[in-house]
Amino acid sequence: DKYGETHYQYLLPVACKLSRYAGEVVTWITIYDGDAENPQIMKSGENIIRILDSKNMDSYLDDWRCDRQLTALYQMKKAMDGEIAKKADSVVYDGEDNSVQLTSDGTPIGEKAYLGN
Repeated sequence: DKYGETHYQYLLPVACKLSRYAGEVVTWITIYDGDAENPQIMKSGENIIRILDSKNMDSYLDDWRCDRQLTALYQMKKAMDGEIAKKADSVVYDGEDNSVQLTSDGTPIGEKAYLGN
């Protein structure tokens, strides 16, 4: 895709694992032009991708072993679980009164919507 007067933007799929180890990975791209029998290098370039070391989640919690901080995390999780439980997960149609109702685990949420005749 053209993204400037004289520049193009390319999207190239990566079909291999770059690295499972932290460090730098260098990628090269070379664009050829001309006949297949005698190609000419039109453009060439490189890019550096930095792979960061990952941590196990327990490593983060080891730094947070303070009871007050862990209690705050558990309270936030409980509050989020409560909010998620209020979210609709289904729509129920009632053929008797021609209405639809949002539900969460079978419990109606909000008002019925009547579809008319």
